Amino acid sequence: MSVKHIFLIQACPEEFIIFDESKFPQYRFTRVYTEIGKTNAAYNVTRAICEQGKPDLAINLGTAGADNISFNVGDIKVCNSFFDRDLNTVSIVKGLYDLKNTDRGLLPDSDKTSYGTCSTGDEFVITPQNNADVYEMEAMGAATPCAKFGVPFFAVKYVSDILGKNSITTWQDNVVASKTVLGKWLEDYLTTYSPLMS
Repeated sequence: MSVKHIFLIQACPEEFIIFDESKFPQYRFTRVYTEIGKTNAAYNVTRAICEQGKPDLAINLGTAGADNISFNVGDIKVCNSFFDRDLNTVSIVKGLYDLKNTDRGLLPDSDKTSYGTCSTGDEFVITPQNNADVYEMEAMGAATPCAKFGVPFFAVKYVSDILGKNSITTWQDNVVASKTVLGKWLEDYLTTYSPLMS
């Protein structure tokens, strides 16, 4: 059985997950650090694909804000639908940049998994928007080159702050916890679901 290649895509050092890659010799992991913002994300993911070769799967792990209607800090949202909230404000292109590029067979199949839509933009959102499940700054930028190159992609977001409730301070307080929680999520996913190995 060949070793499968997985990109682990993250934005910044504060979010780097705690994860022991040696537990999973059946996979080769490339950690792709995008830097902040969707343009940086698109560039660095494209560069990684060109330099490292097309992976079998790309997973974006990081933090996001959420509206306070149905989420709590510490919740995990698996996102398989993405849009650029900056472009969605321009009526002539509205909706054209929605992206649904996930191979459903690679998503965790569990009653406990909560799927949703991720809104990506270049500003740190601090007020409720009510048009997506989570809000952050890189996922759409990472998803786009994956779609163009035919790489299955999804994002796993740790809710670090509730929009409208001192989001910046709350993010700083909770980002450390996200590193362990997201690392554990990835370990459980790879152990119990065994993506790419069927």
